[in-house]
Amino acid sequence: EGTACAHVLVANESGGGHARNVFIGLGAGALYKALTGWARVLADEGEAVLAVDLAAGAATVAVAPSESRVRSAAVLDDTLYGEVNGTISRLGASGWESLVTTGDLPVDQFVMPATIADFAITRSGAPLEGEWADDLLRFLDLRPTVAGITASGDSLYWQFNENWTDAEGTDSAIVGGFVEFDPATAQLTAVWPIGPSVGAFPDENEISTASQGTWHSTAGTVWFADARDDGELLRLDPTAGVTAFGFEPAAGADYTRIEALPSDPDGVWLILEDWTITQSDESGTSATGDTRFVLVDPDSGALVVEVDESDLIGF
Repeated sequence: EGTACAHVLVANESGGGHARNVFIGLGAGALYKALTGWARVLADEGEAVLAVDLAAGAATVAVAPSESRVRSAAVLDDTLYGEVNGTISRLGASGWESLVTTGDLPVDQFVMPATIADFAITRSGAPLEGEWADDLLRFLDLRPTVAGITASGDSLYWQFNENWTDAEGTDSAIVGGFVEFDPATAQLTAVWPIGPSVGAFPDENEISTASQGTWHSTAGTVWFADARDDGELLRLDPTAGVTAFGFEPAAGADYTRIEALPSDPDGVWLILEDWTITQSDESGTSATGDTRFVLVDPDSGALVVEVDESDLIGF
């Protein structure tokens, strides 16, 4: 897989036929990595966690279906961690072992009245402060969003995101950020704001939050690809904070969507879709899209390599 990554530029210069083999290799590497680690299987009666050993050709049920719902999971030092029923838990010999309830995490040590505005946007544009800010901090829960958790280095990372309305019902706020958690000590390490990327208020009755997306990790850096229309790629460097990168649609397209490809430990690959609106009226909106596979420069956010999906599949 590493050799394939090193030759992507050469493959791109050689044309789509050659590049197709490289991406097949990347995909195979990602699948192998997933299958030799942990997998989750959803069933009507519950959720099972499987440990798959390709060499032995066998799958072991590590956790049988139960009432415990694993909302998200990540592997760190050969241990599976997940959010289970509002707790950050690890998988032990007898099942899920709770490390901490997310509502009990000491958010006030990292998000304070003086800094809450850094983590929030309001519909009115007014700063989040005073009694409203105090009430929000009192009940703020750092529970992971549906985007789940990821692992990098010795830490677990996730995004939290909540919507709030003031006591008078005249204004709304979106509050969120990134969390770093040390599973060895079950302690918060840091909480970072993500600025305007936390969400938006497209119209009077709509709220859009960066609660869905995909994660990727490279050495010392965590990446989050916001799945919303025109969503940004957020880079979390624990030593420098969060940086956002946006992407322009291709010529003739109206907006983009991105998804992280977490198969290359040394590079940042995205599936970048360019969507063109074909209809937009009271009956709804429809659009058609084209897909590119892109390699992103981790410092500038520029696209280093672009390969159209049509070059890979031949049409």
